[in-house]
Amino acid sequence: ILPPYNTGMSNIHSIISIGVLARKLKVKTSWLRAEADAGRLPHIKAGDTILFDPVTVERILLERARGGAADEPR
Repeated sequence: ILPPYNTGMSNIHSIISIGVLARKLKVKTSWLRAEADAGRLPHIKAGDTILFDPVTVERILLERARGGAADEPR
């Protein structure tokens, strides 16, 4: 078995749809779509479907709330 393609997501097996993530985070799907399209949230896109790793998205948003970039070393 080959390892999953590296998408920058922490666990490819936990991906969820944009609608599910929006409900979980209590944000609009349009906001998530804009963040993904701008490259600020890692995602997988297949046609009109956008999928996210919720653990990675939550980590990025927590880092933003703290005033730092998620990828900056500490």
